[in-house]
Amino acid sequence: MKVIIPAAGYAKRLGKIVENKPKHLLEVGGIPIIYHLILGIENLPIEDVYLVSNDKFYEQFLNWKNSIKTRLNIKLINDGTRSNEDRLGTVGDIWFAIDKFGINDDLFIIAGDNLYSDQTTRKYDLKGIYDAFLKLNRFSGIVGLYDVGDLDVARQMNSLTFFEDKIPSPGEYIQIKRLVEKDPNPISTIIAVMIEAYPRKIIDFFRKYIEKTDNHDRMGDFRAWLLNEGQIPIYGYLLNGKWFDIGLPEQLEEARRFYDNIKII
Repeated sequence: MKVIIPAAGYAKRLGKIVENKPKHLLEVGGIPIIYHLILGIENLPIEDVYLVSNDKFYEQFLNWKNSIKTRLNIKLINDGTRSNEDRLGTVGDIWFAIDKFGINDDLFIIAGDNLYSDQTTRKYDLKGIYDAFLKLNRFSGIVGLYDVGDLDVARQMNSLTFFEDKIPSPGEYIQIKRLVEKDPNPISTIIAVMIEAYPRKIIDFFRKYIEKTDNHDRMGDFRAWLLNEGQIPIYGYLLNGKWFDIGLPEQLEEARRFYDNIKII
């Protein structure tokens, strides 16, 4: 299994905070956001991590990469973009990594600007969803679910329906029937987040999606397309902890307050 972390966005909603520094390198809990992810991956039987940056912040990512000690083989990739206007988009950057390195393996895809703290370990712990992927015999995809607890927030994210007439409990997984991005009428407060694993045949679907559509930005749209295609079952795994989408200054501050009293390393 290979890990791809898209981290080439420009985070315009964070304003001046990210004018000269990518949000992925902003510190939360005393370490950069991206380092939380790396520490979580280190606890899995995975070696190769493909981290996609843009050209504007490539040198900063490179300096960070060279400053840390890790057993992982981190391949830092420059997607060549310099602004929000010419960005490749999340799906575009994932495909850029796949195509550039000829990746043909199971994929673990993790958003480079999200944080997750497992309720038990209080760390970015990916073992639960990784083990669930293995239990599915690596024939199906699996995506992390999170209960945002507010329908107004869910409307801004995505809406899910499941094949079974129930909502999974934390640590459980269930097959997803349908996903709608920014649904004005979500049926629950549970959303899909960008912590997801897929069998190697997902590579062909990324290729097909890139070739047949012009929407290469949101991963949620790709998931919805996959479900509509009906070629690969996708399950949802309800995360047992706290998840943060670092998109606005107040979300960054909320995450920092949460991690104030948590020892990461």
